Formats: sequence, structure tokens, C-alpha cells
Amino acid sequence: MLFIAYTSARPGALIESGCLRGSNEALCYKDIALRVVPNPDQPERHLLVMEVSLLFMKGKRGKSQPTTYIFHERDDNLALCPVSHFIALALADDAFESRGIVSVEDILRVRVPAHRNSLHLKWKADMLDVPVFRRAIHTAEGVRISPDKALPYDILNQYLQRLGRNAGFENKLTPYCIRRGTANAVDTVATPSERNQIMGHSRADIFERYYISMKVKRDVQSAYLGCPPKESIIRTVGRFSLTRDPRAPKELGSEHKEAIEQDPQLIKLRNRHLSLKKLMERKYGSVSKARSSDLHRQYTELGEEIKDKRQYLHREAFDRLREDFFATIDTIEIERQLLGLSFSNELQVEDPKNVQFVFKERKRLSQNLFRSSDCRVEDHTEIYARRVQTIQDWVSLCSLREGPRKRRAASADSGIDLAFDEIIDADTFPALCPGTQCLFCLGDDQLPLSGRIYSFSRPDHLRRHVQDCHFRYLDATAPLWCPHPSCLELLDGVQDFQGHALQVHNVYI
Repeated sequence: MLFIAYTSARPGALIESGCLRGSNEALCYKDIALRVVPNPDQPERHLLVMEVSLLFMKGKRGKSQPTTYIFHERDDNLALCPVSHFIALALADDAFESRGIVSVEDILRVRVPAHRNSLHLKWKADMLDVPVFRRAIHTAEGVRISPDKALPYDILNQYLQRLGRNAGFENKLTPYCIRRGTANAVDTVATPSERNQIMGHSRADIFERYYISMKVKRDVQSAYLGCPPKESIIRTVGRFSLTRDPRAPKELGSEHKEAIEQDPQLIKLRNRHLSLKKLMERKYGSVSKARSSDLHRQYTELGEEIKDKRQYLHREAFDRLREDFFATIDTIEIERQLLGLSFSNELQVEDPKNVQFVFKERKRLSQNLFRSSDCRVEDHTEIYARRVQTIQDWVSLCSLREGPRKRRAASADSGIDLAFDEIIDADTFPALCPGTQCLFCLGDDQLPLSGRIYSFSRPDHLRRHVQDCHFRYLDATAPLWCPHPSCLELLDGVQDFQGHALQVHNVYI
């Protein structure tokens, strides 16, 4: 998001464009120069700056010199510092050429000699063509970040829209919302030619036709009256977040989901699906034995139709729920204020102190990221320590994942402490496991303890999970190390592993 905001770039200049699926064309490490320079305002301090060159701007792919943007450190608000974010990614990727750089402190200790104007922190040769922003992929070990595949546009768009919903924005948050915001911000401080360069436009009228805000950015009222302008009020009312409400629905409740299942068309489709299943069981003995039949083809196609219909009904109901919320919440708020009434529990704003965190790193980030600092009066040692801790936490989170939400909720209900993992030793994972525990998840050190030791409610649920999330990404005949943390057995393929899991670990998969 920061890269889009600070460059005004279209998504296709940073990640894989939706129009060029499979191209893997995206911003790579070779397109970013990270330098240490003396601070012109405080010569005794040194700063990290980035030169970000965009080769894939619309209409300019491979046709001209790239446009280069300069990013610099921000100490006042680490959440808005692009350099700190990027350093964390580079450290997590082990991308630095210098063998002496293994931590954020190593980078921050670098100083520019008096006879030089800058020092360039270069990348390893094998990292130059690696995309900076990469997609998540499924492996037998679990979800991992691809070593070389760029993040595609449709996934980024999904992430941003979900983020916007969770933040309580009334309108959909998309990459182009950020680009338009940058365009209008730049318009107030740059000449038309500079704005064209920043936006990648060939003509000034492109901004005027497609990007300029429909809300007038000047205080016309004060101008007419001859009063000093109140620009801060105009900016406040012009913000995308003007109608944001963190209480806005984030998902459908159980009553809405139950209502969807009673949709007449969905019921009709499910009944047809069930009839086909019974017919196959009568004719072939089971659904699996009818795989090559025309009945099974119809059964599969109908299953997909039911899935699509259910998703459509969910989207429609959720959109309607959010529209109703934003259409009524202001009047509800006003009436309750005037009557001196308090809000019901479902309309209370959640207290941030009550939020549970799976990882201690995420909890620290919630405390440090949006903490505004006055660099003129605050102790620089404290600011430095906070920056180091924040980048370290980002690096750690690059190799951690919380796991499925349902699994986290079940662990919380069972009394497992979700706050942070305790020290894990050999006794944490005995060789003999509960019969419904996934050995692959148990051996996944990127999951929290609660996710690793989770037990499924039924054996068939475990087998379905192992097949869908692990076995499908394995070569059935290739040698396989047992994933149990305390086991060092090398097995001869999936079938051998299944026997080993039952005999040694008490897990039938």
C-alpha cells in the first residue's frame, strides 16, 4: 500500500498485472537501490534512502527509461515508513550481498566515510530478478511464500477489499483509491509536468478527466466572504475515511447464513444433488465407484453450481447488510445520543485492550506502529530501539502464520493460551499423538503452538484435511521425511508414511 501511495503507481507497475497473467513481470530487487546517505539537516546522523525504479508503468513497458522515486526514513510514525518495511522484507529474504548484514542493527550501524557521499547496500546476484512482493503458495508443509512468483493483481485486490471491510470503510478499498488519493495530493504541490511524471501520464488532461476529486479542494465559502480559508476542514470532509465506522458488519451472522440455506433455488439444487447421489449409490454402490459415469459428471457439475449459487447469495446478503448499516447508523447514533441511551453490545466499539494476539510480535507491532513521535524532543535512543524492535518483529512475522481462524477459535474454547507460545521443547510433542492430530501441522514451525497441537473433531475430518492440504502437493512415490518434530524417519513414499504414522504415532491417515 505504501509503495502505491508513494509512487501513485498502478498495481501492474509493482506486481503482476491482471492483463498479463503468468508474465511474472513485477518490481524486483534489482529495481531498488538502498543507500546510506548523510542527513543534510543533521550531518552527524546518517539516513537510509531508497531509489525505486518502475519499469512496468502503463504504456512504457520496455519503451523508455524507468521513472525513479525516492523514499526516505520516517521516525515520527513507523507504520508510514517505507524504508523500514522494505528492510524487513529484504532481511527475511536474506537478500543482502554483504555477509556482515544479518540483522537490522548491522544496517543501521553503517556510516558513510567522509570521502564518500553515499554507500550502496547491494543485493545478492541470485536475488536481483526476484520479485519483492510475492504470492503465497500451498506446499505439503503448509502455506509458504513463493521464492520467485510475483503477487498477482486479483489477490492484492482481494486483500485490500478485505482490509477495507475490516477497517469499516463504507466504499470498497482498491489500489486505484490509493492512486487517486496520491494524484489529488500531488496536484496541490507539483506543477502539471511534475504531476504527469509522477502519475505516468502523457497529458495533463488525463488527470483532469479521470482523477481530480469531485469534491472541490478549496474553501470557496471563505474565498467569497474574504475570510482566511479553513483548508483543514475541507481536507477532513474530503477524506475517503469520512464515513468509516469500525462497527460495520465484517461477515454474515449465523442467522443470515441459515436464511441463505433456506433459499428456494438453493434447496431445489441441493435436492437434485442428493437425488443424483442416491441414484449412483443404488447403481454403482458408492459415489467414488461411479467416477467415470455420466451421472458422476452431472453430480460434480451440480455441486459446482450449488457452490457458486451459495457464494452469490452470501455476497448479495453481505452487501445488503452493509448498505443497511451505513444507511441507518447515523440516525440511530443521533437518536440514542439525544435520548441519553447507551448502545447495545453489538454496536459497541471493541476495546483494543481486549484484542487477543496469537504472536507476541504482532502485539508489539500494534503498540509501536501507530505511535506518533516528536523527533525534536523525544529521546533518539528510544526512537532507535523502537525502530529496531519493529523491524525485527516484521522479519519474524514473515516466517509465521496464525493458521485457520476456526482452529484458533477452537483452541481458545478448549483453554489453550493463544496469547503467545511457551518455550517449546522435546516434551511438547510426544511421539504418541492423539489420533486426530495432523502430523504435518505438528511439524510446521511457522504455526503457533495452538495450531500445531490442534486435534480434529473426527478422524474423517483429519483425513480430508491431510489429503486436501498436504498429500495433494506430494509425489506419492518420492521419499518423505516424517514431519513429526521428534521423529527422524525417512519413509518410502506416502503409503509407507501412512503405515508409519499409525504404528509409531497412533495417527490413522
